[in-house]
Amino acid sequence: MDNIEDLLRDLKESPSTRWVANEIDETLSQGVSMNFKDAAEDSRFYELIPASNIPSQDKNKRQKYETSRPFTEDERIEVILKAFEVVYLDLPAIRESAIRNLAEIDNNIESIVFSSADDDISNENNTHEISIIGIKEESNRLKKTHSEFVKEIEK
Repeated sequence: MDNIEDLLRDLKESPSTRWVANEIDETLSQGVSMNFKDAAEDSRFYELIPASNIPSQDKNKRQKYETSRPFTEDERIEVILKAFEVVYLDLPAIRESAIRNLAEIDNNIESIVFSSADDDISNENNTHEISIIGIKEESNRLKKTHSEFVKEIEK
């Protein structure tokens, strides 16, 4: 991938990935936070005033504060890869495990339907259903999608 901004823009254009792209964008805009003592020893915090130029009383106070810096290009890529790993691998595994565990408790359970408290359950646009039939195939499809996404990123 040549440009992370282009990737995020493309992800925001797709309804299926817009929410993930917005979360990634928010995370990247916050930067990397760390306490000031560690930041002073990190070469990526190039704008910090050298500790030798600060009175000792202020130096002690300063070490209790946190500061942040922008993500490096490699860190930005890692954030994006981790976000999609969670979406395409971790969450489907959790869904699959949950429905299977519920089915073990009551073998009459065929699906779980989620809706917000404000929605009428009959409004299918605002509900999400996890069905025991096909959950494994769905997880496998998402694993394949994740693999293809990673290959595309590595280009």
